[in-house]
Amino acid sequence: MTYGFLPSGHAQTGARCLMPDIPHILLTSVNNLGDCVLFLPVVAAARAAFPQGRIILLTGAAGADAARLTGLPDDVLPLPPSRRHPPRAALLRLLPRLRRERFDLGVMASGDSSFVAALLRLSGARERAGFDDCAARFLLTRRVSAREPEHEARRNLRLASALGWPVSDARPPCGIPSALREEARTLLTRAGAPPEAGPPVVLIHPGASAPSRRWPAERFAALAAALVQEGRGRPVIIEGPAEPGLADEVARAAGIPLVALPTLRRVELLAALLAHSALFIGHSSGPFHVACLVGTRTVSLWGDTDPALWGPAWDPERHAVVRSPRPCAPCERWSPHGHRILRGKTSGPGAPCAECMAAIPEEVVRQAVDLQMEALSHQGR
Repeated sequence: MTYGFLPSGHAQTGARCLMPDIPHILLTSVNNLGDCVLFLPVVAAARAAFPQGRIILLTGAAGADAARLTGLPDDVLPLPPSRRHPPRAALLRLLPRLRRERFDLGVMASGDSSFVAALLRLSGARERAGFDDCAARFLLTRRVSAREPEHEARRNLRLASALGWPVSDARPPCGIPSALREEARTLLTRAGAPPEAGPPVVLIHPGASAPSRRWPAERFAALAAALVQEGRGRPVIIEGPAEPGLADEVARAAGIPLVALPTLRRVELLAALLAHSALFIGHSSGPFHVACLVGTRTVSLWGDTDPALWGPAWDPERHAVVRSPRPCAPCERWSPHGHRILRGKTSGPGAPCAECMAAIPEEVVRQAVDLQMEALSHQGR
């Protein structure tokens, strides 16, 4: 039996821990949906390094749904929604299960808290890896430099590379089961937008984590109405569990009949809807990252958040980024000294100012949509 971070057959120069060829690995991304999607390349790297290894991912409930579609982890442990971040009580309830697994290695994502580092230590994982900007880095046996600002997916890949795992910039696999595809097709058909007939389906998500991070609903409505009137697309308005009524609000503001789906509570159904859609239009949000994972073209609107850090992770030619023209945007900026995000002008703790998204001109978004629709007509989806 060979040992090391690398699988059998690879050079192990500099390896700091001993691991069997078929290890038990715990990967954690205890954050929101977008963070989990951008951590999936690490899951792919772990699977490439240890095809027969037992790989378990601990993440939020929404991220768990996205991870299952990749088929990469052997098991996914979802955490229930919680007002506290991280959900400490739920994490502690999982501790007996984690200890029974007898993990050889635990790896925590960029952005995971000191509490997660402590959980890895309490789980009994013999080796624990993460970034050195974690306040509890002393609990880690393998620390990777946080260094300068970089895209979150690239940062996570650097973590996998430091462990000696083979990494790839390619989009992780995302398989939509046939039953799920049929469920999404039926939902669209009953709503009046069958995927097989008529102009391409354009999925529009006007929501975001806070109202101040949303482009005005009436502008989404005008954009959707223009797509219908010009015969270029069939807009379908969606909303998440935290945005009840928003889809209907946009549909009413359009002044013409639009399809507005009921609140989507399952990420896997969202992924299936995206697989039937030619284009996604929305903000920097979890659904945007799911669209990137599925491979659907996107037009995304950015205000306080920097797309250089959180934008499209794969296939850049398929994604159009529209940024706020305000000189202070993005107000979430990287501090190279503290290795953390600093926020500028806010309307509340951690919230962007209300003017940021409203400053994005409607004609600029329409131009981005026009270019994507033109690409679709010339190259297909």
